[in-house]
Amino acid sequence: MLHENDILEDWTTIRKALKASKQSSEYEFNAPEQRVCARFADGKLLFKGDSFRKGESVIVDDKIDSPWPAHVISVNTSEVLLQKQDGSWNRICISDLQCGKYHIRHSVA
Repeated sequence: MLHENDILEDWTTIRKALKASKQSSEYEFNAPEQRVCARFADGKLLFKGDSFRKGESVIVDDKIDSPWPAHVISVNTSEVLLQKQDGSWNRICISDLQCGKYHIRHSVA
């Protein structure tokens, strides 16, 4: 025979389960952004089919500022070191290139 305590415990368990399922169904899944092909190979950066080597002039596009010209100072497995025309240095992680935070293209000049 069921006692009142057993019924209350079962009712509490059911309410907790319903509350948990309601919370999980309200979660909205955001798909990850499309990743761009950017990697280090043979001493150069391979980005969207183009290769960038030490000493080349490039244009860097980011989501915050307008495009800015720079020179590639070094490239390694995790980052690219760039020098702006004003003499300041910027490090751009290859993972930031992959997720689309920065875009690099060859300078026309």
